[in-house]
Amino acid sequence: MAKLRALEPIADPTGIFKTVLNTDDERALTDVCSHLVARGEEQLKSNEYYALCATLEQIASLRMVGSGYVSELLAGALKKVRQVIDEKDHAVTRDVGEGKFERADKALGELEELAESIADAGSTIAASGLLDYVRDVLNKGTEFLAKRRADIDATDQLRSEYEEASLRATTEAEKNELLEKKSELQLLEMTKMKETSEEDSKAMERLEAQLKSTETDNAAALEKLRAESEADLERLRQKAVSAESDEERAALEQYLEQMRAKQADAITKCETDNAKEEAEVKETVAELGKAVELAEATIATSMHEQQLQQQQQQQ
Repeated sequence: MAKLRALEPIADPTGIFKTVLNTDDERALTDVCSHLVARGEEQLKSNEYYALCATLEQIASLRMVGSGYVSELLAGALKKVRQVIDEKDHAVTRDVGEGKFERADKALGELEELAESIADAGSTIAASGLLDYVRDVLNKGTEFLAKRRADIDATDQLRSEYEEASLRATTEAEKNELLEKKSELQLLEMTKMKETSEEDSKAMERLEAQLKSTETDNAAALEKLRAESEADLERLRQKAVSAESDEERAALEQYLEQMRAKQADAITKCETDNAKEEAEVKETVAELGKAVELAEATIATSMHEQQLQQQQQQQ
């Protein structure tokens, strides 16, 4: 017992599995992780959110072997989920602004299902911050849609009253009342356009800030992935150098080359995904910019027409 007590305590228990994994174990671990990541991507594309969260937890459970490469695979998978949340957020803003309420409803329903699946997931996913993030996006989108629907209902009601009044207007007083209703209707529609333009402008500002943050985060994540991959490869090199037999050394060197190729592919894929993500955000920013310009031009035209009508009424 005295000898046991004299042993140096394990400071980081997550690394103890490194010493017991042989080459075949590590090869199997890499294959399993690659399979899980690919499966998670397919589940994300097909909106299988509960299955996706289960897959992410499986990847997280493999971190106990102490592989930085596995940790980076998990971080990349969680990042893809956040990207999907952002894409649906942008879609809701765009569809609500264009009056495509059914499409916005569908996207919000998918976000709600994602939020529920994350809430039911294990501790790793719960600790990632995704739940608060998706709930915030969901709440803002739901409020925006409800407000725009209320605006549409109010506009339709006012337009109906105007059309009815225009059919029965005969006296001068009734005609003046009709003109007032028309001005009120135009003002309401202009206010709606201004609010839509403001929402688009805010969304564009958020996206521009997000783009800068994304570029910085992507560069840091890529550098970390490279470092973690190199650390894993160096560990394999050391095992190959200290191999007790030529046969074991040859097997380790062969596995090292396989790992080097796989991790190079993972880094290339990360670079491609980052470039694609940044390009998509830039495209969305450009689309919102065009929408804002169009809305501002339409508002200016409406204001000019209203001023002409007011001048005619005064004459």
